[in-house]
Amino acid sequence: MTSSDIVDNPYNLEIVEMDTYQIPRTLEDIDYGVISGAIVYSAGMDTSSSLLNEEIVDEFEIIATVDEENVDSEWAQAVVDAYQSDEFAEFLDEQNEDDYWNIPEDLE
Repeated sequence: MTSSDIVDNPYNLEIVEMDTYQIPRTLEDIDYGVISGAIVYSAGMDTSSSLLNEEIVDEFEIIATVDEENVDSEWAQAVVDAYQSDEFAEFLDEQNEDDYWNIPEDLE
């Protein structure tokens, strides 16, 4: 999505496109920033300061996949085991104190 996709700007906001990784560094100099959750997390930002959180649409949920020939491979099974481990669930709980992250039901 770019600023050319904006159909209406009733408040006449000045829209400045920038690399998403730069937005956290520029928040002191701008009024608003739109930042994906992954960038918020990696920048160590306080998620309680957000004005609005997006609703996750199932079609856009990140899913790990492998080629059919690798489904039963040792490394693919290791990824599945790690993803479904108690340690990973505990890590998610610690990192998701304010319920910012959408945790798939099969991990809750």
